[in-house]
Amino acid sequence: MRTLPKGDAAHRARHLLRETLTQAAVEDDQIADAELVVAELATNAELHGRGPLEIRIGTVVQRPLWCEIVDSDPNLGDVPALLANLRAAARDTLPTLDIPLIPEAGRGLLIAHRLSNGRCYAYRTRLCTSTTLGKAVAFALPMAATPPIPRQLTLVEADHDAR
Repeated sequence: MRTLPKGDAAHRARHLLRETLTQAAVEDDQIADAELVVAELATNAELHGRGPLEIRIGTVVQRPLWCEIVDSDPNLGDVPALLANLRAAARDTLPTLDIPLIPEAGRGLLIAHRLSNGRCYAYRTRLCTSTTLGKAVAFALPMAATPPIPRQLTLVEADHDAR
């Protein structure tokens, strides 16, 4: 978890996410998509939420799986309904949703929905920095095709150190 500075939240979120995904050996094009999503969500939080803002990147066995942008406004507004509508449209195999049909305030969520393959959600949570009730808008992260082997587990190095 890291806090995001006011006025620079999107830039800082992109940097932190790129660093994490690069260390996890995720491909550059997937990193670029994830950076776009996190920048949209951080910008939305800065414009429509309340500070402080946090970014949380959830990992399992050193593999980043999930990213949340959290703000201290617990009001979810129309975000869950818009995301549910996007998921329903995808399930119904409707023609590609036309961007002009999405309200201006929802276009970042449309981008997040599309680039996370529909795995984008909004829910109430508590901020880590203050335990204030707030909201998170989160999305699934791309993963490397082959997970990196942690440095301390490589057999060649272990064998070399035993000599």
